[in-house]
Amino acid sequence: MDFVRTIKKAVPHQRVIFTVHEMKRLGRGAAEDLRHHDIQLELLTGPLQGVYDPSGHGAALFAFFAGMAESERE
Repeated sequence: MDFVRTIKKAVPHQRVIFTVHEMKRLGRGAAEDLRHHDIQLELLTGPLQGVYDPSGHGAALFAFFAGMAESERE
């Protein structure tokens, strides 16, 4: 996450995508951190595979991702 934030800070207008193998690999608060820094999320496997943008309609999906990642850990 630190590396992705560093890239986004260096080129703030560039599209940056954080890629994970599956949703449960997101760290605690990662979805919220991605949303805050306007970094897109790509899931490689699972029923929700694809690239998600944290702005607009994607914001609700990021909230869902954060909740699901927390649920998976518990």
